[in-house]
Amino acid sequence: MAATSRCQAETEPLLSTEGSLQASASVTCPAQQPRPEELRHAPTPRRELSLQLMLAAPVAFTVLCRVGMMLTDLAVLGHLSGSALAAASAALIWMNVVLSPIFRGFAPALNVLSAQALGADNPALAGQWALIAVLACSGYGVCVGAAWWWGEAVLLGIGADPAIAAEAGVFMRYSLLWTVPTMGYELLQSFFRAHEDVLPAMVINAAGLVFNLAANVVLVHGAGSWAGMGFVGSPLATAASRWVVFVGYAVYMWATRRAYLKSATPGFSWAWMSRARLVTYTLEQALPLSLSGLIEELQFQVLAVMALDLGAVEIATNNAMFVLFFFLDSAMLGLFTACSIRVGRLLGCGLPQAARRAGVVTFGLSMVVGGAVSLALYLLRAQLGKIVSSDPAIWSEAESIARLLAISYILIGVFYTCMAILDGQARPLPVALAFFVGAWLVCIPLAYVFVFRDHRGLRGIWLSMVIGYSVVTTIAAGFVVTSDWSALADVARIRSECKVKPEPEPELVAAARGSSLA
Repeated sequence: MAATSRCQAETEPLLSTEGSLQASASVTCPAQQPRPEELRHAPTPRRELSLQLMLAAPVAFTVLCRVGMMLTDLAVLGHLSGSALAAASAALIWMNVVLSPIFRGFAPALNVLSAQALGADNPALAGQWALIAVLACSGYGVCVGAAWWWGEAVLLGIGADPAIAAEAGVFMRYSLLWTVPTMGYELLQSFFRAHEDVLPAMVINAAGLVFNLAANVVLVHGAGSWAGMGFVGSPLATAASRWVVFVGYAVYMWATRRAYLKSATPGFSWAWMSRARLVTYTLEQALPLSLSGLIEELQFQVLAVMALDLGAVEIATNNAMFVLFFFLDSAMLGLFTACSIRVGRLLGCGLPQAARRAGVVTFGLSMVVGGAVSLALYLLRAQLGKIVSSDPAIWSEAESIARLLAISYILIGVFYTCMAILDGQARPLPVALAFFVGAWLVCIPLAYVFVFRDHRGLRGIWLSMVIGYSVVTTIAAGFVVTSDWSALADVARIRSECKVKPEPEPELVAAARGSSLA
């Protein structure tokens, strides 16, 4: 639903510069009683399903391409030498941890805040959120640069082999060339995702994946009589790919989405400096989300370290299954993003019941996708190990993990649905709490017991993950089920300085029509 098509309120924004969101949480945007011809229904479940599918599929493919770019780097370097692959893998572990506040914090925060602002017909505020996010990430970018520049010292500090750490340090320093386009693209993409405009990102990411593969092969291994650059060619190829994707996407959106940018232009100003609450709202969203991302990312790394003590077969199987896990995650991340945007947008519109129904639609979709993936994993469990290895020992380990993953994948669907709803509600603290309890109070201690006390091997690590995510899901579901949707819609519209009258939901429409006939 285009923001410009909604009826305009005849009042000023509710929240002044000195206003308090908490103090105004019970206030709703004033509106005249809508005339009968102004009564509009919220999206029907069928329409909501269509909207979410149109969002989720391109986003899932975009995520898949982003993961594919990372795997391309590793695959090309793996054909160079084993030490090159090990160094790049070690470097990417630290690099992903450092970048997680961007991917898991500021970008999702911009997404949901902008979606709520657009739902409240305040595109200028969406531009303000975008500017604040860019400035915040620019400051954090300095920290990223320092963390990558001295990444070798970090790896040595956690016990990495000195030769591997030195080569990884070189990889990270050259990779500094792609920090700016990566952060810029992620924020720009989040801004347009809030407008429910996702197809251009899918196309440019697909092109970037192909370009990255070609650039990696040429710069690492050479072409014709040129022998290539070897190890350093990979981060240089990735830098070139990221710049191509960022510049190509920015130019295309600038040329074809002028209306979006024009409506947000009033927000691209320094006015936010006199409105400290905007910065406060941004940090209230971004910091807990960043913390959640760090908690989950560090959990994966601790589990990977535990797997190192199990043997070569277990290490290889664990790495292969994690790659499979992240690959399958792309579908759920697409649904997560679609749900977050739709819930945020509908709350900004003042349609709490429609927002709740959007969450129900996502839950149904996640059950269908999760069930299909679970069935496929179970039926193909004996074949998964053969894809990555010719070792029968790895086949057996992979089959055991695949069976466990198949049983639990529907649970992952519930997990992502709950996380997406809380994200769309702009409630990041319950997410951070759920991750902390599930990851560090349940998963990690259980993994230690299963691996080093009960000697369950790799299966113990994955079993601890299943139990940990069950706890995370239970906590998150508790917050979702007890949500006061009407109050959350009020808060979203106050935060977004709503300029649009709440559109009546079907129940109110029916009541209004009944009273007009009486």
